[in-house]
Amino acid sequence: MKMGAVPVPINTAARQAELRFMLDDSRALADRAKAAGVEVRLDVFPGMLHSFQMMAGRAPEADDAIARLAQWVRPKLGLAATAATRAEGQEVA
Repeated sequence: MKMGAVPVPINTAARQAELRFMLDDSRALADRAKAAGVEVRLDVFPGMLHSFQMMAGRAPEADDAIARLAQWVRPKLGLAATAATRAEGQEVA
C-alpha cells in the first residue's frame, strides 16, 4: 500500500444495462487506485439497485455488503475482527 494513501472500499451494484456505467466506473476506479499503489476492495453485487445498501435489515445482500465493509475496515481502525463473511475483495457472482 502506498504510504499516506487511504484504503478505498468500493461497494457497487450491477443490475440494469442502463446503469452499467456505474459498474464500469467502479472497476475503472479500482484499477486506477491499485495502479497508484492504493489498497482497494471491490465488491460487486449483481441484481441489486445502486442504493441497495439502504435496504439493510430487509435484504440479505445489503446486510452482506455492510458486513463485508465492516470486516474489511475494522482491522484498519485497530479494532478486533468479527466473524468471516464471504471471500474478501472479490466480485460477488
